[in-house]
Amino acid sequence: MDASIRHFFTDGAFDGWPVYEAVRRYQSEDDPAIIIPPRRTATLSDNTDGPTERDRHIKMIHEHGRMAWQKAAD
Repeated sequence: MDASIRHFFTDGAFDGWPVYEAVRRYQSEDDPAIIIPPRRTATLSDNTDGPTERDRHIKMIHEHGRMAWQKAAD
């Protein structure tokens, strides 16, 4: 792929680390905005470098609800 990705929006069927990693390989100069609704059974990563973007999505949904996360992600 010759283009770079600035924003990536999709449905929850694509929730998973392989998709996040693939999008990052083709990111633009800034980190891409990756908006994928986590599955209801999603758990936080064990990343020792701090929370990932996916972790932040999961935490926000847990703390404020899916609709609040969806509005904030738009």
